[in-house]
Amino acid sequence: MIIILLILLFVIYNTKVIENTSLLTLEQTKILKAVLPITIILGHISFSHPHTIVSDFRYYGDYAVGMFFFISGYGLRYKYTEKAFTRLDLLKRIKKILLPLVFPIIIYGILKYRTEGINLQEVLYSSINDVNLFLPFTWFIIILILQYFLFYIALRIQKSRKGFCISVISLQVIANILLLLKYDSYIYTSNLSFTIGVLAKSYEKEIIEILNKNIIKYILLLLFVIISFSFYKGYPPIKGYALIAVPTYVVCFLGVSYRKMTINKQLEPIFSFFNSISFQMYLCQGITFIIMKNLINLDLFAYIVLFFIINIALSKFVLFLEKKILYLI
Repeated sequence: MIIILLILLFVIYNTKVIENTSLLTLEQTKILKAVLPITIILGHISFSHPHTIVSDFRYYGDYAVGMFFFISGYGLRYKYTEKAFTRLDLLKRIKKILLPLVFPIIIYGILKYRTEGINLQEVLYSSINDVNLFLPFTWFIIILILQYFLFYIALRIQKSRKGFCISVISLQVIANILLLLKYDSYIYTSNLSFTIGVLAKSYEKEIIEILNKNIIKYILLLLFVIISFSFYKGYPPIKGYALIAVPTYVVCFLGVSYRKMTINKQLEPIFSFFNSISFQMYLCQGITFIIMKNLINLDLFAYIVLFFIINIALSKFVLFLEKKILYLI
């Protein structure tokens, strides 16, 4: 957590005010999409390497995924504020996030079969109970598709700004209650940020007016720091804390970084590279963990470096296959 704060403050944070009228610019999106998969992977590595320097990332996963959901919600509302979101648009969106799963699932299946064997009953049980599409960590994809459906239904119910937002909130509350009854907290703590992204874009002008007040910036900064340190080397202070903290953290982060977060020109190629394989890095985690299974006792630094080398290589390979084969469909 502390490392991420330092990265954002000293590497990509520009103290000069940037003239823009958006809460989330394309440049900010590029920054976040480059950094967030790395933090999520480090969080997953921390489970096999407790009480080490990566332990700080263990509880950051919900926050990082929450930022991804916010970007998705904000981007979807941005594109379909005036334009109609048709059934065909919905299907195209779903296809766009499902196609990149094909090759990671095939590679993961082959490796798992050769190293551990595959029990179809266990696969089915895991898919239903852990909300995964066979490939580890793909619950995010399923929940994102659910958010697309909620967005589509809300627009069908009411097209006016106020009515649409009420519909989105209502549907999100109902969906989260149903998820809460069945699944672990990580399934439903982050997805609220999708709705916040939708609402943020819907009321962007009003929110920007509020953010231009200095007292609001200081309050958001204080909350941001408190939430950041509340997970530092320890469990959440109270049960259900993440359900409130994750969306609050996302709001605070966007408020604090508004009109100030840019990419250092010297680092532009690095951010562009990681941004281009962001989704693939997330999808290839499970494959990388299988490959690294027998190297768990490596020196931590060597393990992390090797993990990312393999993960990045796999991500580039999978992206290459997607462009050459899948996107021709």
